[in-house]
Amino acid sequence: MNGINEQIKRLIDKFQIEKVFEIRALMLDSLISERKVLIMGNKKASVIAAEFSEYASLNSDLNLFSMSEGSVLTCLSNDFGFETIYEKYVDEYASSDDLIIVLKSSGAEENLYRAMKKAGEKGCKVVCLSGACFEDDLPKYTDVHIVIPTDNDRILYLCEELILESVFEELKNNNKG
Repeated sequence: MNGINEQIKRLIDKFQIEKVFEIRALMLDSLISERKVLIMGNKKASVIAAEFSEYASLNSDLNLFSMSEGSVLTCLSNDFGFETIYEKYVDEYASSDDLIIVLKSSGAEENLYRAMKKAGEKGCKVVCLSGACFEDDLPKYTDVHIVIPTDNDRILYLCEELILESVFEELKNNNKG
């Protein structure tokens, strides 16, 4: 356990804190302007997205929605294919200046890549938390991209969750009163 704690600490030390503050500013802007925040991810990241969305909805006025709702994803993947599910979701539900948060692992996740591209085309703000990034042009589709340098998916997901929770807690604390 101590090895994992040290690895997480080392990874957190590598986060660019300015980027975490940028994410908070984008979320605060969404809260003030009453714009939507849409969050998505594959595998364990879809669970993190759903849990974070539920927690934020219960504890703030943030219009945060998870794109990981099972029946919608099943319908979209059945009709259009798994590689386009999040792209279709963004196309249907996102508006210009909405905030899209993407939780990626280190793999080449075509469905998330296409969603970020579509969000950028629509004029959305895009945040991506990911492991090692293989897409060379991914940064041109993101406003804030934090790469978490690990090949361990469990640690990656923990770090993504920690970043989201810390941003949200800071947002909540600064919005009181």
